[in-house]
Amino acid sequence: MKKKAISLAACIFLFVCLPALAFAQQLRDSLLSSGLIAAEQRAAERFMEGQQTGSNLRNLSSSNFDVSYYRCEWEIDPNVRFIKGEVTSYFTIGIATDTIIFDLSDTLTVDSIRYHGSLLSFQRLPGDGLRINFPGILNAGTKDSVSVYYNGVPRRPGGNAFVQTSHAGVPIIWTLSEPFGAKEWWPCKNGLDDKADSVDILVTTPSAYRASSNGVIAEENSDGISRTVHFKHRYPMATYLLGLAVTNYVVIKDSVQIAGKQMPLMLTTYPEYAGNAFKINNNARTAFSAFNRLFGDYPFAREQYGQTAWSQGGGMEHQTNSFITTTDLGLISHELGHQWFGDRITCGSWHDIWLNEGFATYAQSICYESIDLNFFRAERQYYRDIITAQPAGSVWVDDTTNFNSIFSARLSYYKGSYLLHMLRWKLGDSVFLQTPCYNTNLRLPRTSSGIWKQKAERI
Repeated sequence: MKKKAISLAACIFLFVCLPALAFAQQLRDSLLSSGLIAAEQRAAERFMEGQQTGSNLRNLSSSNFDVSYYRCEWEIDPNVRFIKGEVTSYFTIGIATDTIIFDLSDTLTVDSIRYHGSLLSFQRLPGDGLRINFPGILNAGTKDSVSVYYNGVPRRPGGNAFVQTSHAGVPIIWTLSEPFGAKEWWPCKNGLDDKADSVDILVTTPSAYRASSNGVIAEENSDGISRTVHFKHRYPMATYLLGLAVTNYVVIKDSVQIAGKQMPLMLTTYPEYAGNAFKINNNARTAFSAFNRLFGDYPFAREQYGQTAWSQGGGMEHQTNSFITTTDLGLISHELGHQWFGDRITCGSWHDIWLNEGFATYAQSICYESIDLNFFRAERQYYRDIITAQPAGSVWVDDTTNFNSIFSARLSYYKGSYLLHMLRWKLGDSVFLQTPCYNTNLRLPRTSSGIWKQKAERI
């Protein structure tokens, strides 16, 4: 009898308790172990390390020109924390002028600036400005271009903008420009108010290594000594969404169905992680299935979606190519959700970061809703408990130099997502599905809380 009682107790434990424990562990892994929010906070905080003032957080780039295209040519060896590059910017003059200003870290050396084959004079401005002087006045409406040749060791402390580390003893360099880090490693307009319409990225590395970046590979050449990969991306993109990583990557090609057609689904990963490819790509397809149905087709369907391994916890939604090293559906769906909310539609200022992170967290939730209602409800309860554990607090960020505020788990992520759950509950699905949360005809390259609210109220 004792033996039977033990067996019966064991059965009860196996069939009742273990599933509950497994469920709790799944929730914990999805919400905590991914390190998503903590990683984004650390990246921003490290950017501030060593800064004497807040001047490096300002964008000095001038508003008298609008960038339409960047051609970025870089030489990178992951064994050496150093970058050499040529960045050509095509632009349209907004107000007649003989000068324009780009953002570029003052720790990087500008070798020369070329304009129609001639050298231009320039000045470095306090707070990471690069002022370029033209030989005459450029009238409003003038379309022109200029090339900046530069090199150097990106600022360290500059945080995680340009990181050299290793995996399995192999060197890797990767970038993370959100929120203010793009200027730490390339000359650009570092704000949120000027999306380039397209970009070409050419990266030359020692032949043992391979680069990963935005868009699709247009060409790849190797002479046994060096390898050059040419990426092209033909959609508007905010500067901070341009990403670059270099190591001994292997590329695993797959596909996902978008609007009845197969689109490339690319995994660029470490050789030692290649065995995870099936699970990673399967989880991506699960998220695609939910998001294409609810949000409309993937916004960059003419190109591809990629996921690239890096050594940072969490993920970063570089446009068309999320940097992520996990098999976790929660983080995979969060970063994929950003392709709609954060990438295609980008917050107009960091005050409105909830429009990026709250929407992506909501996307993560409804991905679970489509496959596991119990987990979906438990996740919402988890968020609700954290949100209500403290009084008050707005999703709108007052101080954008406070990175704990920008990347607040409680407010920017969880409460931001709960605003959408609340609207869905109040409006009902039939009306809610026509709001800017979902309606793919509401094309907003940049938005703010106020603009989003106005458009939602018109539905």
